[in-house]
Amino acid sequence: MLAEQRAHKPAVMDTLREFLQYRVWGAEPEDVQRGVIAMLSINPYYITQVIDAIDHVTSTDLPAGTLSQLVMIDGNQMLMDESDDGARAWLRELAAQMREWTSG
Repeated sequence: MLAEQRAHKPAVMDTLREFLQYRVWGAEPEDVQRGVIAMLSINPYYITQVIDAIDHVTSTDLPAGTLSQLVMIDGNQMLMDESDDGARAWLRELAAQMREWTSG
């Protein structure tokens, strides 16, 4: 069954967009942390997918504006630097926090 799940895993942008829309949009950082920790006990594979998706999109050349729109629209986050570089930094920080939250 695990092989079947991996064969049908969603695209990384879909995974990340879903996480931002349902776990980050409108949430305080503490709420995001609680949600990630709670999800870890239910579905750790999903959290791993999200971190992997962040790593992938922040290290891939995407069309201009993709990352900034992803963070500002799907994640409803204000960025000091509204460029893709600012969004990339924000996403990398989120991934680092998620790793920290899930390593304990």
